[in-house]
Amino acid sequence: MATFERRIASRLVHFRSERELSQETVAARADISTGYLSSLERCRQIPRINVLNRIAKALNVELRDLVDFSDEPGKKDDTLRAEIALIVSRLDKCDAATVRRIRKSIEALIEK
Repeated sequence: MATFERRIASRLVHFRSERELSQETVAARADISTGYLSSLERCRQIPRINVLNRIAKALNVELRDLVDFSDEPGKKDDTLRAEIALIVSRLDKCDAATVRRIRKSIEALIEK
């Protein structure tokens, strides 16, 4: 069984990589140093809860997504949540008309 630090580190790397964000970008958004984020991802330090909360916001995920270990990474629920979060983060960059077209496409796919 993985330690808390390893699980946190794994989640940080997973969400950051999934969103194609650099350590520099996440660190800047979370108002921490790149070196500190790197040390968290390598299990060298244990983050305080307020820092984890800032990192979660920088990654556009809920804090609970970083600390909820009720299911092991890689299981269906984790993957589904990660996919949805990635879609939402990309939709945030689109204009309203594009989002409507995408929604209609999704509805058409789901209704089949």
